[in-house]
Amino acid sequence: MPKPTTKTTNAIKAIAEKSGYTEKYLRQLHADGGMPLDLEQAVAWLAARPLTGGTGDNSAAELRRERVRLVRAQAERAEQELAVTRGEYISRAENEASDAAIAIALKKMLGELADSLSKKLYGLNQMEMRGVIKSEVILVMTKFQDEKSEYWKDHPLHNK
Repeated sequence: MPKPTTKTTNAIKAIAEKSGYTEKYLRQLHADGGMPLDLEQAVAWLAARPLTGGTGDNSAAELRRERVRLVRAQAERAEQELAVTRGEYISRAENEASDAAIAIALKKMLGELADSLSKKLYGLNQMEMRGVIKSEVILVMTKFQDEKSEYWKDHPLHNK
């Protein structure tokens, strides 16, 4: 193999910086008569090449890396599909709809609390009002937190 010129060496360095390939690998591609030395043409040429179409040690290493990435991606996808099958994941739309129903129910409960309090607080002094408000708020919180409450029956996480 003849010694490369400075122009060729500089072009291959520039292509290596842009493409991520090693200079040795690019010199081999150029020597095999395929890769152009113009930066834009070389990058386009490299992008158009099939992954397995390389030469030398670099292409085998690249192919191994790509196979490892592919196997990992396939394993991750299989894990996700299995988790969905097992019911470990819940539908985002289902969860959002259920959460919206719970928020509406809570709003209704708080509205009922406001109506209830206005009637119960009439004519009481400040200390009595505090006691009534506290007990009513605790009652609403307990009702809302109860797992068996009607507000939780359709929530996707309820049966987990």
